[in-house]
Amino acid sequence: MPARWWPAWPARDIWQLGLIFAGSSAVYFGSNAFLPGYLSEAGRSDLISPALTVLNLGQLPASLLLIGFARQIEGSAWPFVLAGLLALVSVVGVATTASMVTVASAAVLGFACGAAFALALTLPPLLSTPSEVASVSGAMFTISYGATVVVSILSGLVWDFTGAARFAFLPITLSALPVMLFVLTIRFDRKPRVVIHGE
Repeated sequence: MPARWWPAWPARDIWQLGLIFAGSSAVYFGSNAFLPGYLSEAGRSDLISPALTVLNLGQLPASLLLIGFARQIEGSAWPFVLAGLLALVSVVGVATTASMVTVASAAVLGFACGAAFALALTLPPLLSTPSEVASVSGAMFTISYGATVVVSILSGLVWDFTGAARFAFLPITLSALPVMLFVLTIRFDRKPRVVIHGE
């Protein structure tokens, strides 16, 4: 029987993983997309380049930190919750300021998104059997990037409706919640799910 690309897990489990990954992706890509417009509207175009630079470079120290402490945090929910909280607070900091505080908030946001993104990538191999890792990952990416596009569209609609660029960050801010909430429903101590194809 040919390998399936969509796993045979219950849909609830797949959507949990997909929406956790979607949360970090939507916050990161949405912030990159709407930050320049917001700063331009606020009259601080001079901050666009430094803010985007630290937003994207902020992912690097997060990745290095996770590599250094991989054994200590593997299979734990609290790193996801911490990354989600940092993302939530830093998005608010970006959307409510137009100063060097915005740049500092963007740096923290990049760090938080980088951490959440890397942590989410560990979920398929932690929670599924080796034969299912590829299909679980594929499903997770499908849900994640589909949801990210939806959030970006919603952010644009909110901006158009309100006439203020800062409100585009409202859907982006809410996207940090799945990272914190859905991970609390995952049992990391369970054995990887054994799936019989065709069930």
